[in-house]
Amino acid sequence: MRQLEINAYSGECIYTLINAVLVCAVDVFFLISGYFKIKFKIRKILKLIIAVYFFYYTINVLFYLFNDLSITTDILKGFVFPISKFWFVFVYVILSALSVWLNKLIDVLNTKELLYLCCVLFGIFCIYGFVVKDMVVGVNDGYSLNYAVFLYLTGALIRKNNYHIKKDNIIYGCGFSLFVLINIFIIYQFILANKYAYAWHMYSYNNPLVLGAAICLFLFFLNRSGGRIEYYLAKISRYVIYIYIFHSTKCMFEYIVKWFLLYKKCDLLSDAVLIVFFLILITSIGSVAGVVYEFLFHKIDKYI
Repeated sequence: MRQLEINAYSGECIYTLINAVLVCAVDVFFLISGYFKIKFKIRKILKLIIAVYFFYYTINVLFYLFNDLSITTDILKGFVFPISKFWFVFVYVILSALSVWLNKLIDVLNTKELLYLCCVLFGIFCIYGFVVKDMVVGVNDGYSLNYAVFLYLTGALIRKNNYHIKKDNIIYGCGFSLFVLINIFIIYQFILANKYAYAWHMYSYNNPLVLGAAICLFLFFLNRSGGRIEYYLAKISRYVIYIYIFHSTKCMFEYIVKWFLLYKKCDLLSDAVLIVFFLILITSIGSVAGVVYEFLFHKIDKYI
């Protein structure tokens, strides 16, 4: 989206709508982690870290051999510590290491105390930290360990307070739609005013509207009984982290953007079809790469 010249009257405004609907996914993931609590296992963390090395090395070497990739200082730094190139994985690894103490804190605090803590952190990260970019708070638009800890605690609060939460998916579905629509309206106003930096800021993970949408979406699926949708989601969920690493590797990401920009037509229907095609392609390749990695990891797992 940063590379698209979006104006209020172009077909490209469809991307603002799509992103506003999907951007809450990261918040939802950390809420899930807090709700079910991370059970820290060193083997699980090693598997994730090795996956980052495997994907980063493989993709960059292939691009160097077949796509004239220039070796820069940044890429070389990545070869030494590639996990630093994937903020989400880096944060999740640290959060997993801290989960032992976070879980103890959650167990010690009663519901009222945990609610108070979450409210304080919400004020710091989602009100002050969203309006004022303050390095002291260090929320970094939600791309931070601080914010991940807050979401983890919020997920745990939902678990502690589960018996008080209404089991009404109509409310959560409407809540999700309302938060998304308000966000889209504000984003569109900023685009109309040519305030693109402000429009992009509305996609921050610590935007209260994004958080509200994430909580509603999480509660919506939490209250569903296991059905066909949940069955297929469970099948693909184990490969989501590999899909993320695959398409977020810088050279791969730039390559995907390059081809997308080449074929986009600024026509709503054509671009919608193109988006679905890229979605299926990235998901398929990332999943196959994940299957290959898990097969290889299984071979070395007994030596770890």
